[in-house]
Amino acid sequence: GICPPSSPSEKPEDILRRQQIPPTTLPGSPTPPSQTPDKPMVKDRPEVIAPGDQTFTVKRFVLTGSQVFSQAEIDRVTVVFLNTPITFAQVLEARSKITELYVSRGYITTGAYIPEQDFQEGGDLQIAVVEGSIESIDIQGNGRLNSGYLRSRVALGAKTPLNREQLLEGLQLLRINPLLSNLSATLEGGSRPGKSILSVKIKEAASFATEFSLNNNRSPSVGSFRRGVQVNEANLLGYGDGLTIGYGNTDGSQSWDFSYSLPVSPRDTTLSFNFGVSNSDVIERPFDALQIESASRYYELTLRHPLRRTLTSELAMGLTFSRRESQTKLGFENIGPFPLSAGADDQGRTKVSAVRFFRN
Repeated sequence: GICPPSSPSEKPEDILRRQQIPPTTLPGSPTPPSQTPDKPMVKDRPEVIAPGDQTFTVKRFVLTGSQVFSQAEIDRVTVVFLNTPITFAQVLEARSKITELYVSRGYITTGAYIPEQDFQEGGDLQIAVVEGSIESIDIQGNGRLNSGYLRSRVALGAKTPLNREQLLEGLQLLRINPLLSNLSATLEGGSRPGKSILSVKIKEAASFATEFSLNNNRSPSVGSFRRGVQVNEANLLGYGDGLTIGYGNTDGSQSWDFSYSLPVSPRDTTLSFNFGVSNSDVIERPFDALQIESASRYYELTLRHPLRRTLTSELAMGLTFSRRESQTKLGFENIGPFPLSAGADDQGRTKVSAVRFFRN
């Protein structure tokens, strides 16, 4: 198995430390018997490769069906069999060395076999490769979290040909997703050689949270002591989409903030929309006599894409479009809208639109 089931008391780092896929060498020939003859078939030629003591020479072993290794790499692992008399048993040994090369590089479900072919003494001999791949990804244990959301993220590390290290890294990155509290996986044989079934069992973490806050970092003009509450649902519709609503006030102000974020790709490219409104009155003496009031609101649309992710860090870039509007008024002698800040029009209104590129 990739990651054995873990007890609830285990820490994430302990689980990740134990997530290993044991090397699994495929049989010498991963194709059905009907596709794997006892010998390479040579039609109407005297140089038939056959079991026994009969020998022949091979110029090089040419790999078909895979682009993972170059011909030079194949030549290096089969050099002892080239341009020298060899038997059919040694051809099978060369085939096994190619399979071992794949396994040593983490391609644990990829194997080589000798296909039916015409062979010319002293020429090239073809060795075909069946690249290991995931036939299906079975998601178990999820409740509100959509199976497609999980499956698409597992699939990032389960590309063809299947590589143990890439698969493990993908599972580990999914494991630290805050929507999950536990993850384990097993890799089993599929319906035919080279195919595997990946079973992933997850346990969802709590996605709803409420936070209360008290601080005194606001301006004394509107009341320095601020009270706030924020509620957050990190998996609103089951797609890892989050909704946050916050409210705060002081003796002279109040504000509402809303935020919604939606992952739009398996790599966690996220589209977010933020909106907020606030109202405040100047209550600090002696300025309170002017009855200064202000109202503001903002909108933000952000697209963020992770460029590189590891278990300990993330590098992302994004683009934010923002719009902010505000207006001030004087209640003193019913003056009404009045410009009090730079850039405000004669109605006390300011409007600012901006596009910001960021990297974090």
